[in-house]
Amino acid sequence: MLYAVGDIHGERELLASCYGASVDLAWLRKDAEGALHAARLAIETAEAVGSSFARTSAYSALGRAHMLREEWKEAADALERSLVLMRQSRTGLSEEAFKLASLAEVQLRRGDDALARRTAEEAVAAARRRHTRHAEVWAQRMLAHVALAGEGLAGKSVAEQALADASALIEQTGARAAEPFVHLERARLARLLGDEEGCGREVGEARRLFTAMGATERAGHAAGELT
Repeated sequence: MLYAVGDIHGERELLASCYGASVDLAWLRKDAEGALHAARLAIETAEAVGSSFARTSAYSALGRAHMLREEWKEAADALERSLVLMRQSRTGLSEEAFKLASLAEVQLRRGDDALARRTAEEAVAAARRRHTRHAEVWAQRMLAHVALAGEGLAGKSVAEQALADASALIEQTGARAAEPFVHLERARLARLLGDEEGCGREVGEARRLFTAMGATERAGHAAGELT
C-alpha cells in the first residue's frame, strides 16, 4: 500500500525508503531473490530522485541483498559506497552503525578477520557516539560474531561482554528482531567451549524466536549459521 501511495503522489523518496525496508524484511526471512529485486528498485528510485539520504539507504540495502546471495565483493562495494555517500553528504548518520556492522560481516566472510574486528568495534563506537541504542544492539552482536568466528576462544571475553551488552540493550529498546541472533552467538560460544547441550539449547531458542516472527527459513537453517 505504501508503494502505491508513494508512486501516485510523487513521493519517490518515500518509495525508495519502502523498497529499502522490504530488503530488511527479506534479509530477515533469508529471501535472497526478493531482497535483490527490492534493492534494485530502491537504487533505481533513489538515483532518479537524487536524494543523498535515499541513495545512501539504497546502496546499504543493495549490500545486504548481496550478502544474502553470498556475493561478498559486491556486498562490500555497495556498503562502502553507502558509507562514502553518507559521510560526504552528512545525511543518514544515525544508520552508520548498521552499515558498519554489515560491512564487518562481509570482511569476515572475505577472510580479513582483523579488519572485521576493527570495523565491528567502529560500529559499536559509532552507535554510542550517536546515541543510537537500537543500532548498538546489532553492532554488539556483530562484535561478538567476529570475535568468535574470527578468533575462536581468544575472542571469548570480548564476545561475552558484547553479548551481555546486546541483551541489556534489547531489554531497554525492545529490539527483539536481534534476539535470535544473540542466541546464535551464545550457541557459537557454547560450542567453542565444548558445551554441546548448551549449544543445542541456544539454537533451539533462536529457532523458536525466528519462527515466532515469521522467519521460518532462518529457523530451519539456524544450526547452519554456526558454520
